Amino acid sequence: MGKISDSLHNSPFKNFNFSGDFDTDVKKFIEHEHISPYNQDLDENKYVFMLYSLSFGKNITVHTLTDGVIGKIKRTKIENIPNEIPIYMKQPFLFEAQNDKTLFDDIQSIGGFIYKNEIFLIIGTKGDRFYCQREKSSFDGRNIDDINFIYNDGINYGKFLEKKTRKDTFAFITTLSLMLEAEKTPLLIENKKNKLSKKSNKKNVLETEWIVKRIYIDKNIKYENKTKGVEVLDKTGKQLKDVTINGYLRKQHYGNGNLKTKWIYINSFESKRWVSEKDIKIILDTYDKKIPF
Repeated sequence: MGKISDSLHNSPFKNFNFSGDFDTDVKKFIEHEHISPYNQDLDENKYVFMLYSLSFGKNITVHTLTDGVIGKIKRTKIENIPNEIPIYMKQPFLFEAQNDKTLFDDIQSIGGFIYKNEIFLIIGTKGDRFYCQREKSSFDGRNIDDINFIYNDGINYGKFLEKKTRKDTFAFITTLSLMLEAEKTPLLIENKKNKLSKKSNKKNVLETEWIVKRIYIDKNIKYENKTKGVEVLDKTGKQLKDVTINGYLRKQHYGNGNLKTKWIYINSFESKRWVSEKDIKIILDTYDKKIPF
């Protein structure tokens, strides 16, 4: 199993009579399937995936990412978690690479949902099974490296523990979500909906409705980058060179008293930097900038 959408298509919830309330549906399904408290350990992939399936209800939207979008996200660095959850992560989500490609490394899909104030990531890998990551105290401004994913101490995961605790999955999906909501973003979501749904054989029950949307780069967007390079003070052993600053996200305050905030995407631009003889890649991090109102 690589793509999460393939597993969702085969989930046992197609004909489940959803109430519209996630907590109620989870309780109903546990009672119907007689799932014991032991098997409700949220670290177990089977149970977490069940929650993930139920979290969508009967309407599942899958976003597929083009190669250009994937490249743009990977070139946009984020080191600190936002102080509030991005809009696109507040509801159950699923992002996948197109066709048989990957988002990065061997990862084809990243999905997620929030349950009892915890965020769960479902990672689908190419030619392998999916695995889950669980984080309890997200979106408090911490450094990405300070994330501590929760896992069962009683299980010997071996080398697989490296996958369950890797941080780049969290950084990728957070960066993507912020870019989708930011002003001047180069990312667009297809307006048209590719619907895949049909009636079930059971009376008055509809199978899960699928909506597939493509995320792509807006080729028509034009940028005017007025940011100027800043020279470092210590120039010992360095040379002034033209460098490319990769795109980054900026949180900007605005409105009366600068009390409101919004994310703005700054596209890549050329600048000058004092650098060592060996070429280096310079990436700016997200930062919080207040401006006069």
